[in-house]
Amino acid sequence: SLARPLVLAAMEGINATVFAYGQTSSGKTHTMMGEGRKHGSRGIIPLAIDDIFEMIQNLYVDREFLLRVSYLEIYNEVINDLLAPENVNLKIHEDAKKKGIGGLYVGGLKEQVVGSADQVMKLIAAGEAYRHIGATDYNEQSSRSHTIFRMVIESKQVDSESRAVRVSVLNLIDLAGSERVSTEAAMENLRRKEGSYINKSLLTLGHVISKLSEIKDDNDATHIPYRDSKLTRILQPSLSGKAKIAIICTISLAPNNFEETNSTLKFASRAKKIKHNAKVNEIVDDKALIQRYQKEIADLKKKLAEAEEAEQKLEELNSLKRQKEKIEEDAEQLKTKLLEQQTLTTELQGKLRNLTKLILKAHSDGQSGSGGSLVPPAPSSGLSSSNASRGGFDARSSTDSAASSDRPASSTPRQRSASITSKNGYGSDGVDSLSADEAKKLQQTIKMYIREHLALKESMTNRQRPIEYLEATDDTLRSQPEQSKAAM
Repeated sequence: SLARPLVLAAMEGINATVFAYGQTSSGKTHTMMGEGRKHGSRGIIPLAIDDIFEMIQNLYVDREFLLRVSYLEIYNEVINDLLAPENVNLKIHEDAKKKGIGGLYVGGLKEQVVGSADQVMKLIAAGEAYRHIGATDYNEQSSRSHTIFRMVIESKQVDSESRAVRVSVLNLIDLAGSERVSTEAAMENLRRKEGSYINKSLLTLGHVISKLSEIKDDNDATHIPYRDSKLTRILQPSLSGKAKIAIICTISLAPNNFEETNSTLKFASRAKKIKHNAKVNEIVDDKALIQRYQKEIADLKKKLAEAEEAEQKLEELNSLKRQKEKIEEDAEQLKTKLLEQQTLTTELQGKLRNLTKLILKAHSDGQSGSGGSLVPPAPSSGLSSSNASRGGFDARSSTDSAASSDRPASSTPRQRSASITSKNGYGSDGVDSLSADEAKKLQQTIKMYIREHLALKESMTNRQRPIEYLEATDDTLRSQPEQSKAAM
């Protein structure tokens, strides 16, 4: 109930700080962190984180938020990053441009963008593992450093032409406990050194609170020693009166802690006198991180669209490559078939020439003997079965027939045209003994093969054209993804 109004103010764009102050072993860490969900006791930090995300979901539905968290400790006046343990001995810087966070920031401090309460609690748990703790006379696990959990809250009106962005900082601080020097005298040197630094920073905080309580109005020029410790320097924007602040003072009722209890109550009394004039922090320029992130998101979406387009073109290119390979494979098969056809055509053309010569010769002989008739005589009993089936004469059977009938060795022109043979069974020009009809049929067959050969040749020419087109398209598409990658 104490911290919730400050969390609400931070959501409205007002800087807010909550911290626990008191002696060691008085319950500061328990107040801020609690015992966790399992034990049913939750501290201010986890409850505030839950409230923030619940408000974003239910209360501020007309605004969009960007949340960044950091977690640091101040150990022996040295600032260490608990979210990035390698970042140690960090420095505090001042920048007038960072008005939303009071003009002060810790250089090199890691800031993590978060989107859920569970994510924030995991980051805090990871940071707690690197926090300095140790055993003291009062507590076995005493905090030996101040820890500051900081959440930067940026928000912008949804669907608004206004470029105003609200920026606020919520600081949730767990301070180390104040200790009497006498109780620390018996401890080892490390504990004495830690205690001296803790007491010094808390003393400076008390001095700053005392000075602030004495200020009457804004025109008062009283010097405030913020720079005397790292803790007060970081808390300067919150303590200076332009933010809301809640201080939880924890005390011990043990009689031997009377001095520390009295000091804590005086601190609380002075703190109540501080006057605050909290204001909403609005930025109307491009320095706000939420606007930069929106711009980066738009640029990334554009690059993603270009990458998808390039990938689509690459797919088209691969598809065309596969088509090209298929066409080239078909072309190779056609080339092989064309070579076979060319070989066959060459053989048939040779036979055709020889057949033409034979027909012309037989025609010439027929004209000189019997008026040019190329019709062979009827087959005789000496016609072989194979020759009879194709209408031709075997030279040996013709010779035997001529010898048995006591005919002269010379024959008529028609007989010569049908019985011109050689040793290998072909005529004098390399063609089988054929009749004129068979010769014409063979001539037609050869012409048909020649036509098929020309058709195949034309098909090869037609298939070569898409290959050339694909090669040209391949070069064009190949250059486009490279240009897109270069642009990215």
